Amino acid sequence: MNTIRFQMAFVIILLCAVGALGTVGVSEWVAYDLTRTAVEREAEGAKQQLLTRVEARNASALVLAELVAGQTSVQERFGAGDRDALAREFVPGFDRLKAEYGIRQFQFHLPPATSYLRVHKPEKHGDDLSSFRKTVVETNARRAPVSGLEKGIAGIGVRGVVPVVSEGRPVGSVEFGLSLHERFVVDFTQDTGFPLAILRETNGGFEVIGSRLPSAIEPEQVRLATQDGGLSWPDSDFYVDQVPVTDFSGNAIAVALIAVDQAPFFAIASTARVAGVGVGAFVLFAALTALFYANRSIFRPLQETTDQLTSLARGETDFDVRGTERRDEIGHIARAVVVCRDNRLDQERLTRDEEVARSQQRSRQEQIEALVGRFQEGAADALEAVDAGNRQLEATAKSLSGIADGSARQARSASSDSGEASGNVQSVAGAAEELAASIAEISHQVQQTTEVVQRATKDSQEMAIADVVPTLKQWVVDAL
Repeated sequence: MNTIRFQMAFVIILLCAVGALGTVGVSEWVAYDLTRTAVEREAEGAKQQLLTRVEARNASALVLAELVAGQTSVQERFGAGDRDALAREFVPGFDRLKAEYGIRQFQFHLPPATSYLRVHKPEKHGDDLSSFRKTVVETNARRAPVSGLEKGIAGIGVRGVVPVVSEGRPVGSVEFGLSLHERFVVDFTQDTGFPLAILRETNGGFEVIGSRLPSAIEPEQVRLATQDGGLSWPDSDFYVDQVPVTDFSGNAIAVALIAVDQAPFFAIASTARVAGVGVGAFVLFAALTALFYANRSIFRPLQETTDQLTSLARGETDFDVRGTERRDEIGHIARAVVVCRDNRLDQERLTRDEEVARSQQRSRQEQIEALVGRFQEGAADALEAVDAGNRQLEATAKSLSGIADGSARQARSASSDSGEASGNVQSVAGAAEELAASIAEISHQVQQTTEVVQRATKDSQEMAIADVVPTLKQWVVDAL
């Protein structure tokens, strides 16, 4: 458990697990964040499309009003007060304008806001609109075109009001109006794919003008829930948000609720999540593969090298070192093990040689000691023989001296006793024979001693012990 292999494997697996989990976590977070951002941008785009469509309707109403106000015939008839002539010119074609352009209102006003001719309802005219038709009042007061939304009695209308000038004097204004009603909601939803609901502000709260939101989403609940921002609606795939609808002067008069289907984004997020899991699994697989490779190429050879070092430390040298052909650090270690093993073998060989040399030296020493012992025994025997010879010589000398003394005495008395002289001569002859025998024995003992010394000298030279020979010779000389 404390091996480098285990520690490295643990570190690699831990890092890979952290990397895999991090990859999955990051992919999940990125997928959520991207999905959220994409949905919010989609909702923002839907809002912009709604506002753009409202502005387009405002522009359409304004263009139509400017087109009519710029006609010379309109200026002349309106300036001359010829209401019937204006009616004959535009009333017959109103139905086509209503069908093709969605025109709900087309009328002329006298300043400040008196209805002069309602083309969409010609029978009704002369009523004062100044209490609720601020666009008309502002146009006639400023003598400038005005466009935008305006809340009226029948609902919210898209207004385009342009002043009419006849012979350089303002005579009134002309207005085109498009209603912001159910049809607008339906068309927007069909054209853009974003479910829409519009709630008009009233004195008692909010009234639904039109709604194409899914049946599970109630407009009033969405309006209350999204006052602080959009959100994913519970139990649905939709993200809902609201955008305030303002009139021409910038006052809020309605709330538009837009829903964005999150299912495609969820599918993309799911794909990203699966991809993250796949990447994490791949990272883990790659880590396990790297671990397998490291175990095979690094950890196992390193363990083998460690085992070889351990064996070498125990004094074992009977093994083959593996990995010497590698060019990495393990190869360097293996080659160092080879050097250590060879040095150990050389050391063992030297030890054996030294042991053999010591054994041979002990053998030579034993041989020398044996030779010295034998020499001492021979020398002792020789000395003993010499001593015996000396004693015999002394005895013989004494005998000879006695004989000589006797011979002298006998010689002095030879004249008196010849028979006795003859006996003495024989005695002298016997003594002479004994002397000769003694001398021969002494010569024989000296020869034996010389042979013993020569053998000892020869053995000492063969054993290369030159310093013993002089001592031995000296012993022999001293003994002699």
